[in-house]
Amino acid sequence: MRSKQKVAIVILNWNQKADTLACLSSLMSVLDFDVRILLIDNGSTDGSAAAIRAAFNSVDVLEAKGNQGCSGGRNQGLQYAAAIGAEYVLFLDNDTIVRSDFLTPLIELMESDPTIGICGSTIARFDNTSLVWIAGGTIDEHGIQAGNYYGQSLDLVPRSVYDVQWVPGCVLFAKVELARKIGLFDDEYFIYFEDIDWCTRAIRSGYRIVVEPSSVVYHKVSQSLGGSTSPAKLYYMSRNRLLFVSRYIPKNRLHHALLNVIRAEFEDGRDDLREGVAPNVAVYRLLGVIDFFRQRFGYAPAWMHARRSNSRDE
Repeated sequence: MRSKQKVAIVILNWNQKADTLACLSSLMSVLDFDVRILLIDNGSTDGSAAAIRAAFNSVDVLEAKGNQGCSGGRNQGLQYAAAIGAEYVLFLDNDTIVRSDFLTPLIELMESDPTIGICGSTIARFDNTSLVWIAGGTIDEHGIQAGNYYGQSLDLVPRSVYDVQWVPGCVLFAKVELARKIGLFDDEYFIYFEDIDWCTRAIRSGYRIVVEPSSVVYHKVSQSLGGSTSPAKLYYMSRNRLLFVSRYIPKNRLHHALLNVIRAEFEDGRDDLREGVAPNVAVYRLLGVIDFFRQRFGYAPAWMHARRSNSRDE
């Protein structure tokens, strides 16, 4: 392995100044690598960009004119990585805290095997660091995704590298050349499933996706849209799950797969009601389903982003 690799670390921020500053503070430990950090501010109104510039003069700050979502922000990050000649790009959610040794095994793994296009870390919960949030994921025959080891003990994660079908954009380490072969993130998703879609295209282009268990990152979970039952999150998840299925499930199984997703959305809504969650959460799921069939993609109705949830995070 060469002693230094040119790595672009891309972080998106939208009105989460405190989380972003904490994330950047944890990243200062990896600057002994040839690393450039780009912070893309998605039109924040809380003074994030100025605060970040004042605290970290080594961080490049790009202020977008408005909220371009995860897909748009990550695409700007890919263009930035290519422009500075980076070999690798790390997409990192701003509500994460990294361990000082998290980057080395990711670089070493990429250098060791040219068939690997994307790798991820073991992502543990920040509020309980002994529990896994996600350690890569799977996609079943109906196009339904699931995170590996979700909510389980960190001790259950395998010690050696293993293949997966996707890793979350929360911690996604990729070869920059990948974008030249499979294209950018799809803006129709805006947020949620854009990472799974990109991983799916990578696999279909012959790349492996793996998890490096020894790389550990802590995630504060569901900060960006205000909780697991925020209107925007429920809307995007139901709409984009259907969009993903419509693109990657064979036509002879597509009708059944779409019905399966819709049924799952309504079952989740029923479970929310049983757990005492506000009844209108089912409406947000339904609006996502309706807009899928209307072929209305990209940014959700603005009023959804104005409402945030105080409910449980997932």
